Amino acid sequence: GARFDDRVTGKLDEFAPHARVVHLDGDPGEVSKLRKADCPVPGEIKTSLNFLHVRPGDSEPWIAVTMKRKADLAFTYDAPGEFVYAPAFLKKLSDARTPDTVITCDVGQHQMW
Repeated sequence: GARFDDRVTGKLDEFAPHARVVHLDGDPGEVSKLRKADCPVPGEIKTSLNFLHVRPGDSEPWIAVTMKRKADLAFTYDAPGEFVYAPAFLKKLSDARTPDTVITCDVGQHQMW
């Protein structure tokens, strides 16, 4: 998940103007607060996720599309010095993962990378 704050979107009214937004939130007061949700899903997250998973389908075509995009948009620049360079570190970490790796995100300075 992600917040629709300016660190993520830039100018909110210009961010992904043609996107359809599905907003899951445990706090109903947050749904559509910053951007109108096309599919608002307030309530307990476990229940909400089960609601969204009613039509499982073949994900292989989508996985193929995302893997092609990943290859086309691959990280291509080197560290500017000899210190740990966050984008290069994250690339090495990504390369070391296995297909069953679960990746989670935190909040902090790495959001700015």
